[in-house]
Amino acid sequence: MSDYGDVNDFQSAKNQIHFKVDNQTSFDLEPQEYYAYFGNFEEEPSEIQSNSSGSGGHLVSSRNPFGGTTGMVGYKIIGGSETLYLRFLATNPYMSAKDNTSISAILDNDAGINQSNYKSLEKREEQDDTRSFHGGTLKVTSAIGQADDATAFFTITFEE
Repeated sequence: MSDYGDVNDFQSAKNQIHFKVDNQTSFDLEPQEYYAYFGNFEEEPSEIQSNSSGSGGHLVSSRNPFGGTTGMVGYKIIGGSETLYLRFLATNPYMSAKDNTSISAILDNDAGINQSNYKSLEKREEQDDTRSFHGGTLKVTSAIGQADDATAFFTITFEE
């Protein structure tokens, strides 16, 4: 839930992350939960139809003047009898020597979208992921801009 009084107050927030999802597969992406480690989600992830792009959510810094933004969104992808779970993480630290980062992961199990699993995935050395899926290979990649108002791009592809 937002800690902004007016819906337009978040536009002046110092750090923001727009999660953009590019689904280049013939499978729909069903949004699951989302988690803000720092900041607040002002927009929830939306369903992403096959071969289309859409919003994975909008995370803004809280009213704390020294807070950055960092969070995770989740999607489910189903192919026949197989289901995989996608996790997209992004960070936009404030007053830090660290760069903005993004991580995409594919999970075989529906791990919760919470602090514990966020911290576990944040420690991954790999930024992107691949898995066997529905007779082919599913791949997720990520990239993020370095501005205070950053966009994190998450791309999902499938090769038979």
